[in-house]
Amino acid sequence: MAEIAQIAAIDDPSMRRELLELLADAVEGGASVGFTLPFDRERGISYWGDVACDLVSGLQALLVARDEKGKIVGAVQLGFTTRQNGRHRAEMLKLLVRKSHRRRGLARQLIAAAEDLAAKRGIRLITLDTRLGDEAEVLYQKLDYTRAGIIPDYISDGHGHFHATALYYKLLAA
Repeated sequence: MAEIAQIAAIDDPSMRRELLELLADAVEGGASVGFTLPFDRERGISYWGDVACDLVSGLQALLVARDEKGKIVGAVQLGFTTRQNGRHRAEMLKLLVRKSHRRRGLARQLIAAAEDLAAKRGIRLITLDTRLGDEAEVLYQKLDYTRAGIIPDYISDGHGHFHATALYYKLLAA
């Protein structure tokens, strides 16, 4: 079982490299996480820089999973809103698991940790989206996420093909 911890800041260059490699591995493995093939490393670097700023400002939380050697093998983010009428909800962002560590329960572990963190912050509702038909949909449904709807042509795969996205939510225990 991996060790999961919340990361308060991404100020260590080696951590940024590991997160970039995790993202590249996910994108190159077919994950629909906002990037297209071929993976643009400069965009990845910029992305993690933006996340670093959001961590400091409190707009996001980042949880990472480390293997027995301390290497980052998974991550998930929660995005928070500053709107007064939305402080009870969070969006689950970028659930990433290295190809070498998939099918071991790590995604479930990361989601459970994200839900625990959300509940501790008073979050009652988690939303997320995923490409329609992705195997992640099965996981979310098994973990009691409810499909709220489908948006056609929501994402592009970078080759001019558009795909629908499924929106999910989960109400956490009050």
